[in-house]
Amino acid sequence: MRTVDSQLGTQHVHAHQVFIPYVEGQLRRASRLDPIYDSYKDGSLKMATRKKRGKGVQRRVLSTAAILQSWQSFLCVDANKVELFSFLSNVLVQTFHDDAKDPNGEAVIYLPRQEN
Repeated sequence: MRTVDSQLGTQHVHAHQVFIPYVEGQLRRASRLDPIYDSYKDGSLKMATRKKRGKGVQRRVLSTAAILQSWQSFLCVDANKVELFSFLSNVLVQTFHDDAKDPNGEAVIYLPRQEN
């Protein structure tokens, strides 16, 4: 797991100075990039193991929110990851909107999966 430099200030700055350049670097070597955000189902063995590792505090992920000192503690809370993934997905869509096409030329639309 990479550490996040809290000197970057806000989530917006981190997204545009670290995340987007990383994605652009990946796109130099590939013609397509499909971000996949991993999650575990409630009641699964992996979810139970993760819950034993530690507890954190739920935080809102906003572009103006400060980068947290304890990134691992932040990631212990599943709701934080959901918010972070949503935030980063929106940054991707905003940044690469004109390039967000499938091979048939259709626009790619991000829709978060609905929990049942």
